[in-house]
Amino acid sequence: MFKLIKIFMKKILISLLAIFLTGCSSNLIQKQDSLKIGVIAPLSGPASGFGEEVSAILNFAHTNLGENAKNIELIFEDGKCNGSDAVTAFNKLVDIDSVDVIIGGVCSPESIAIAPLADQNQILALSATSGSSQLEGLSEYLYSFVYGNELTVNGISQEIKDFEKVALITELSDINVDIQKGLIKTDGDKIVVSKEFSSEEKDFRNLISTVLKDDIQALILNPKAGTGANNLLKQLSEFKDELKGIQLISHVPYLSDDSRKESLEISEGMIIVATPNVLDSDVEFIKTGSQMEFKALNNFMVGTTFDAFTNVVEAAKKAEFDKYKIKDAFLELNLQGVIVGGKDFNGQNMMNDYFAGIYIVKDGKAQGV
Repeated sequence: MFKLIKIFMKKILISLLAIFLTGCSSNLIQKQDSLKIGVIAPLSGPASGFGEEVSAILNFAHTNLGENAKNIELIFEDGKCNGSDAVTAFNKLVDIDSVDVIIGGVCSPESIAIAPLADQNQILALSATSGSSQLEGLSEYLYSFVYGNELTVNGISQEIKDFEKVALITELSDINVDIQKGLIKTDGDKIVVSKEFSSEEKDFRNLISTVLKDDIQALILNPKAGTGANNLLKQLSEFKDELKGIQLISHVPYLSDDSRKESLEISEGMIIVATPNVLDSDVEFIKTGSQMEFKALNNFMVGTTFDAFTNVVEAAKKAEFDKYKIKDAFLELNLQGVIVGGKDFNGQNMMNDYFAGIYIVKDGKAQGV
């Protein structure tokens, strides 16, 4: 009798153990096939427009996967376009949310700040929009689909080659100071006056008046995108008579037609050296699917943001969802996408396989040439 009970209990234990192991195996498989993507973007503050548009694109890219999206999770944190908040966001995503990979930062200060953390945690961080040359060589785990500042510097240098006296106004932020230094290095003999302003500055009239005292032929505006850039151009409009005969030249901050809407008269004819010219038709499916009117991101960055999600997912699959192998898998990928398809990092942190786009403002619209 006791022998029969013993055999019966043994069978029950074996059955329970089998069920337990099956459950563990199932959970393990599910975990291996799942992917948590952390996103660091400015969701509040002056640059929140960029964060909102990036979020809309990534949510669309996620939905666009259809049935394959069910095991992929996007977790958003606010980097506020500055280093300290980006670090807080990164630590929360990694330590609390246990993400496998980061898309971000959106702003260069965010990306610069999280670069050493990406190395420490051995987690891939991919920016679709950060263009500071400081990112080059900064990390083994952070990469950007955007070109370095050299592309902007070389493009502007080409546009001022026929001028003898040029003025330069620069905002004191990392990426803009990099551009300023590059221009002074390449064209210091032409730049007769170079002035800076802080990101907290709201009244530019004295600065503008000082710059226009010199008999200049061209004026390079070098702010970062946002309220400061818009206010600078708006207040520059008050000097429209003094600006006659002076060529305005700038870069990405004024590529959006919305950034010039209050300064239409003086911005007519402005030369903008910016991202490669991407046609509306190339990214129309992304804009339509994202269900958003894009005012902050240009077509190039709409495309690189979508491409960032696409290639992060492909790298995770290639790495069999092992977070510590995703970076190497990413670097081995044949990159796919609207913008980066067929391109290569060539051993660098930034994607420099581009040509600068040159735009001229005509009838209030920035048109590629």
